[in-house]
Amino acid sequence: MEFNPEKFTGISKQLRSEESRESGRQELADLMAVLVGEDREYFGDSELREKIENAVASFPAKERRNIISELQNITKEAGWKTAHDIVAGALDLDKEIERTVGQREQIEIYRHTVRRPENIQHFKDFMNPEGGPTHYWIPRKYDIQRYVKTAVEAHTRSGKSGTIKVLDIGGGSGFLGKLVADEARNQGVELEVVVMDPDTETVTKAKEAFSDTGNLKFEIGTSNQALAMFGPELTGADKDRFDELKKKRLELLELGKEELSHIKALLVSLEGESEDETTTPDISSVLSGAFGNRARTILEQSGIALDSLPPLEQIRDTLADFYNSRWESHQKQILNIRDEQEQIYAEKGIGEAKVDMVLNSWMPIGLDFTREMRMLNAPAIIYARERGGATGVDYPSENPVNLGKESSYSTGDNYDDTSWWEGVATSGVRTGSYGYSGGVANVSQIHIRKGVGISDEELEISDPSDNEKYAWEKSLEELIGRQRIEDKHFY
Repeated sequence: MEFNPEKFTGISKQLRSEESRESGRQELADLMAVLVGEDREYFGDSELREKIENAVASFPAKERRNIISELQNITKEAGWKTAHDIVAGALDLDKEIERTVGQREQIEIYRHTVRRPENIQHFKDFMNPEGGPTHYWIPRKYDIQRYVKTAVEAHTRSGKSGTIKVLDIGGGSGFLGKLVADEARNQGVELEVVVMDPDTETVTKAKEAFSDTGNLKFEIGTSNQALAMFGPELTGADKDRFDELKKKRLELLELGKEELSHIKALLVSLEGESEDETTTPDISSVLSGAFGNRARTILEQSGIALDSLPPLEQIRDTLADFYNSRWESHQKQILNIRDEQEQIYAEKGIGEAKVDMVLNSWMPIGLDFTREMRMLNAPAIIYARERGGATGVDYPSENPVNLGKESSYSTGDNYDDTSWWEGVATSGVRTGSYGYSGGVANVSQIHIRKGVGISDEELEISDPSDNEKYAWEKSLEELIGRQRIEDKHFY
């Protein structure tokens, strides 16, 4: 939900007028309902406090005390006890709250330390508790040789000539890109790696650190910017249709999140009511407050008759079912639009793809850009992910902040899941031990575009010799066991 300072200036004026006071309070109630109703299973009191204080920071400084006073009354009327306590505390803040122009979902972008491969001799050298690890999983020569093999096969099957192009989305530190670029050069393969990451500081450091590697390039940008730079070009009716769908999807997202948050907020209001489920509940305080109009609408839409309220337990169950049905409806509409957008790109085919292979070297928790990588139309995609679901979006729960999200790493309609094998995640060896109970594996997962015709067997390679392996692999074998590593199975 966007927090527009000009909008709150208008609310301040409304609150000072008897004619418009109720509509102003309704605006504030809607705002607070969104904050209270957003994914209560995920956000704790500290997160809700931060969200409310961010909202308060958007209020015009001169009007802040007046608006917060109204919010105190509104949260009390609606039965939002935790929010009421937070708003009450906001009046006592001694420091000026930093101005925030918008509320955004918090995504923790992982940090990287830029280091050259030749400076790493032991797996412990990947760790850096202050600046983030050199890489979030520990590459082996087998991984890198198979990546190069996949890029070569993808390039050959696409029928293209010239330099093989690999795009590493999220490769921040450049470590993986450096290994792939060096291995290709050692094999005499004409291959170029472009690393794209939104972390300006890390990319700038990596670009300087690896300036001596001619077939390794860097770009600063997100997955959407990668699609704009390296995806098939949309023109004419295709571009118009894609942009139209994007606008519609964003509108549905905003409306859907607001509606779902309001239903959740009403459920929160009812938590404070009588626990005697056999009697007709008295929810007059909720219905008579600023959130009352919205609450009445939600109750009526869910099929609850206001003139003959059922027991509280039944009201809650009915609202929960109503929430689930509205979630499913919104989610289906939004994902259908995403499918149509993706198909616009898919129809361009691999002939218009500007890269032969997309490499996703790590996806931050809670962030998903699988769709953008598929829309690049590359013959091959390799995802490097943590097996336990600690990368990207695993299984998004049905709550407002997750509306429109889907599980990461799916093939969609245009790719096949061709091959996968396990490796070692940095977090799995941080303690210096590794076992079934504490070890954490990463997975390299290869998706091949349908029709390209590359099989798992065609991507197989022999295990590298000891002389070929990286220096740090010896310490991994001593810790985990050589046979276990060669079996590519860590659980």
